[in-house]
Amino acid sequence: MKQEIFSQINNLGNELVKCSLNCSGIDNIKMEGKIPRCINLEFEHRNPNGQGVIIAGMNPGKAQKKEMRIYIENDGSYESHKNFMKEYILKNGKNRYHDEIREIVNILGFDGLILWSEIVKCQSQKGVKQLAVQTIRNCVHRFFKKEIELFKGFPILAIGNESFRTCSLLFPDRQIIGIEHPSGANRSYIRFKKKLLENIEQIKMKLNNLEKTKAIHLNDL
Repeated sequence: MKQEIFSQINNLGNELVKCSLNCSGIDNIKMEGKIPRCINLEFEHRNPNGQGVIIAGMNPGKAQKKEMRIYIENDGSYESHKNFMKEYILKNGKNRYHDEIREIVNILGFDGLILWSEIVKCQSQKGVKQLAVQTIRNCVHRFFKKEIELFKGFPILAIGNESFRTCSLLFPDRQIIGIEHPSGANRSYIRFKKKLLENIEQIKMKLNNLEKTKAIHLNDL
């Protein structure tokens, strides 16, 4: 089954980087290294038989210069994206966003595979603060929904309030857990994490008793 999942993820990733929709408000310019991305399965140092989880942000941030150069040199291939993520992002200590969320994942007791994803796969254009509804619809039905269906037993850890609301509405049959976004400017994340660590045993107990079709933000526990 593991090999089958990897194959399906690779097929979806290869389809993703070839998307040419150029939806409203996003950058999809392969010649500049701004490609659709963010389907990444983390399996190293994870328990293959443990409880896995899907990480769902709203859409990727601005690509790094090094990242864009790698995509340009490799014709925007999915393989180049996977390699960049493995080498520069998913290793512990390489990226604060992923390190913080992985710590939360582990604290909550999810020791299985991690699917790192974004609801919308392209970065926003400069100055765009809110993703267009149709842009979200396009990406959800072309890609994100298919990812969710591959991992039927995985709850969704939604990063930030917008992602939490979106996932809660899109997937009423899936357990959705919302957390604060660990951005550098988000002081509410610091308060959120402090509260989480102080009350972790009670929170884990409540999550264990939570129905598999419920949506809950950890701030509300």
